[in-house]
Amino acid sequence: GKLEILVDGLPGFVDGADCSKAYCYAPLPSSCPPIVRLLNSLPPSIEAWLKTLMMMLPKAVSPKATKYGGVVEVTVGDESSSGGSITRFFQDPSGECIHGITGVTSHDGKLYLGSLENNFIGVLDLDAPFDESPPFLIFSNETAQQ
Repeated sequence: GKLEILVDGLPGFVDGADCSKAYCYAPLPSSCPPIVRLLNSLPPSIEAWLKTLMMMLPKAVSPKATKYGGVVEVTVGDESSSGGSITRFFQDPSGECIHGITGVTSHDGKLYLGSLENNFIGVLDLDAPFDESPPFLIFSNETAQQ
């Protein structure tokens, strides 16, 4: 087999993907800090040296992780195209509704979102207009028990 890049330059770090014939959905458990974008723009040898140096920094001065939730929708290329493109990007930039998304499953027009940091499954209705509902609809354990 051969590894192919479907799409790159995503706005965060990807953790898995759920793909159908038309789309792939990839969870982004964290955004990409500006320092990482800067490092990725450097020549590989300098990038590797600076990343190694950063790993040796004390935790007190290391970049801090922030709460963030995101899912990117990517078109799946067919045999005539070499890759996909981002069609939609759903995010909770402050992580107030859901953050640390590590799993996504598409079913009947909805995305079901799992996280290692939350005690619920988030549900995103792909057909809902965004001006009428929050970007992430949450079903907690309390909601399920009522």
